[in-house]
Amino acid sequence: MRRTIQFESHTELGAIYLMEHDPAVLEFWDQPTKLKLHYRGPSGRRVTNWHPPDFLVLRPEGASFEEWKLEEELARLVKEHTDRYQRHSSGGYRSAPGETAAEALGLLYRVRSSRELSAIFIQNLMFLEDYWVKPLAVDDFHRHLLQERVAAQPGVRLAEILEPKGEITADMVYALIAAEVLYADLTAFPLGEHQEVRLFLDAAAAASLPHLSLPSTPSLLHTSLAFGGRLFVLTELNSQHALLQGEFGEPIRLPRAFFQRLIEQGAIGQATPLDADPTRLEKRKILSQAGPRAMKVADTRLLAVQALLYGTPEDLSVTVSARTLRRWKAQYEAAEVQYGSGYLGLLPQTSKRGNRIPKSDPVARELLEKAIKQDYSDARQREKVTVYQSYVRACEKRGVAPLTLRTFYRHLKKATTTETETQRRGTRATYPEQLPYLCLEYHTPVHGDRPFAIAHLDHTLLDIELVAQTSGRNLGRPWATFLMDAFSRRLLAVYLTFDPPSYRSCMMSIRICVKRFGRMPQSLVVDGGKEFASQYFDHLLLHHQCQKTIRPPAQPRFGSIIERIFGTAHSTFLNNLLGNTQASKVPRTVTREVDPRRLAVWTLSDLYTYLCEWAYEVYDQMDHPALGQTPRAMFLQGLAKSGERNNRGIAYDDLFLKETMPTSRSEKGKIQKGKGIKLFGHYYQNDLFASRELIGQSVPIRYDPFDLGVLYAFVQNQWLPCQSQFYAQLSGRSERELAIITTELRRSAQVDKGSHNLSAARLAAFLEKAEGHQAWLLQRQKDLESHPILDMLAGGPRAAAPSKRSTPVKRSLEERSPVNLADVPIYGEYR
Repeated sequence: MRRTIQFESHTELGAIYLMEHDPAVLEFWDQPTKLKLHYRGPSGRRVTNWHPPDFLVLRPEGASFEEWKLEEELARLVKEHTDRYQRHSSGGYRSAPGETAAEALGLLYRVRSSRELSAIFIQNLMFLEDYWVKPLAVDDFHRHLLQERVAAQPGVRLAEILEPKGEITADMVYALIAAEVLYADLTAFPLGEHQEVRLFLDAAAAASLPHLSLPSTPSLLHTSLAFGGRLFVLTELNSQHALLQGEFGEPIRLPRAFFQRLIEQGAIGQATPLDADPTRLEKRKILSQAGPRAMKVADTRLLAVQALLYGTPEDLSVTVSARTLRRWKAQYEAAEVQYGSGYLGLLPQTSKRGNRIPKSDPVARELLEKAIKQDYSDARQREKVTVYQSYVRACEKRGVAPLTLRTFYRHLKKATTTETETQRRGTRATYPEQLPYLCLEYHTPVHGDRPFAIAHLDHTLLDIELVAQTSGRNLGRPWATFLMDAFSRRLLAVYLTFDPPSYRSCMMSIRICVKRFGRMPQSLVVDGGKEFASQYFDHLLLHHQCQKTIRPPAQPRFGSIIERIFGTAHSTFLNNLLGNTQASKVPRTVTREVDPRRLAVWTLSDLYTYLCEWAYEVYDQMDHPALGQTPRAMFLQGLAKSGERNNRGIAYDDLFLKETMPTSRSEKGKIQKGKGIKLFGHYYQNDLFASRELIGQSVPIRYDPFDLGVLYAFVQNQWLPCQSQFYAQLSGRSERELAIITTELRRSAQVDKGSHNLSAARLAAFLEKAEGHQAWLLQRQKDLESHPILDMLAGGPRAAAPSKRSTPVKRSLEERSPVNLADVPIYGEYR
């Protein structure tokens, strides 16, 4: 549709890809309006809620609002919000309040589940997106060669096509699949698995050979399987055996032939959302209460029963009597009928032996549970002894004997969960206690399936003090911006500056990435920082079809790879330099001999040079523990396997540099007669603006945030440099420096309007002026330190703007005369 569509979850993202490639969908829009829903909440009270549907979808048969949610979430909402969500007779879900509100507008309302999305299909659509955004042209010779090869051998594996090195590349095959010249079933296998993907001339040829398109056993590796009423993950598969890891207990090892026979007869199959969400809570309770020994005994009995039902006597792994086998089989079949899981009938019942009835007063136990739930699970974070004392007083009022302190501690330990601690200390405090994702599905790439698929961008304040080149004055700690490829862990760009995180750092990182590799990532993961919400940054990503994904706040595991590289940079490089701030971590122990500010010798440009060498040469060729090889080798191997995709290349030219520059809010400037274009409260002029044809026209404009003396205007199909009327004062000045000057001038103007009779007010005004000038001088030094880095990225000294009569010469700091702030006009408020 060539529109920007927003999404709030990966389920909605999958729906976007599905609708984008669905020929039955004419248009779709995200959150088009809000619907007023009326329903009864869980408490039974009437609730009115303004609900924004996820999408408005237009199809030939009509238009409808659609709400997409995870299958697990919908199963929970059906139980908790019965009046708002209901199960459909066809097996799906519906929302009666949503249907009523949509019907008033003459539209339909549909609740869609993630179960309707094929994860492999969505992944393959993302994989081919580069070839749809910018089609790759395949020459006629190789196109005919591929068509003849596939026609001669329908269903040929992609790996066999790519075996002759240099003749056929992965780019050619993927480009022809995207152009529908060749056909591959996008729902069967990920396109990156060359051994599994089979090629046909068209869908009809694939339909005539259906057995070639079905997944083979190796494709089940690392997927969830349903076996005997339980969920397992196939963690290992070789020619001898298959290893199944269940959610409870130890893994089960099956002979390969027996495992294949169980699959063919339907005893083992891929798990569905219904398998992952048991309909009976008792089933989950029984499994969670079974100990490791009981699970091991049940696993042995399960294999024996399966061998009795589907195998041969040779497949029996235990030696028991025939009567015992019949008893196990009867227990298995009875549990299959009662619980829907025969495995539960094979669990030994030894844990139920003995008298389990508590002998304490039930009122005392009830008061104990109430004290733990209400008094302990509280944001006041009361001490345990204090909670117990409150419990004792409550028991005295009821006239019952309280339980002992030892019993109280035992019950409190059992009742303390992550949810309880979250209520006491908050979500951020208990975030490290939450379990990570131990195993993902096979069709869910952890960090993308190829280079440039996913990249992470983030900033960090480096633990090292820097000094000025000329004066040696301490300038503080710099900010570093890293852009990392998630698939290969390779650093695509490194940028260093004294300015805090801003859109300027983001723009410069993208510049460096394009300069080094000639392209941008397909998806960029960032945090919720305001610098990533800049309209300039969003416009750049939108123009180059780069998807921005904002990771959840206060959950650093979603950006673990970029957070980890920050620590690696400090431990392997920065902590070995003079001026590192390890000693200042404990301020009370810092002495003059180890003070980082006294030991600082590194300048910004020198540190940037060596930091780039460490990132691009040293770290790039170090074995990564998560990859088993170096990031560079992983990167090159991924490009060879998934295609280099040169069709997504971006030229690092003057046009791209202008795209990475900010603009005004309206993105245009009006050429005024005799004045030029107004920006930041003053005018920029060029000789061509004297033409009568240009007077009054609004043209696109860009400015360099590191040099405000020049503005660029797109006039007559070219970018023209425009010189400021205050070029002598603004040449080489950064946008942040201008903000400090503007703030100082605004304060001076406010002080001048006040009374001058009060000596205290005059003294305060003088001090404010001195502090403002001091801040400006410090920022000036920091900007001068950044100039070598900017010149390095530009490939040489940056050119100055042309002048009408004489161009002021850019002088060094020692030769430059101080700026007279009275000559600079007061600009508008900086935002």
